[in-house]
Amino acid sequence: MRFLIAIMVSFWLAACASDIGNGTDNTEPQTNAVCTTNTTWFDFDKSVHFLGTALVGGAIAAYSSNFLVGVGAGIAVGAAREIWKVYYGGQCELSSITLDIVGTLVGASLGAH
Repeated sequence: MRFLIAIMVSFWLAACASDIGNGTDNTEPQTNAVCTTNTTWFDFDKSVHFLGTALVGGAIAAYSSNFLVGVGAGIAVGAAREIWKVYYGGQCELSSITLDIVGTLVGASLGAH
């Protein structure tokens, strides 16, 4: 089971990292980046956010047998991803943050039981 979870998390990390090499210089932090609200809710990026944080939250909650630990881990991973996008060549989206939270809650609730 842990091996399967590690494979799924690795796939999620690879999918998240796929937009880092988007042709921009990602070595310098951006100073004018803000979170936007005019994004779509049903594209591949949003499913990666939901499934990735659900996997992380569920795996940590199952491993620790604690719902709140799973929620903390999933939110931390989702927040770290959005902070990375703000500072290094991406665009923070409120829909991504929302789906990170929902995915974390779903995964942690399934993993804790």
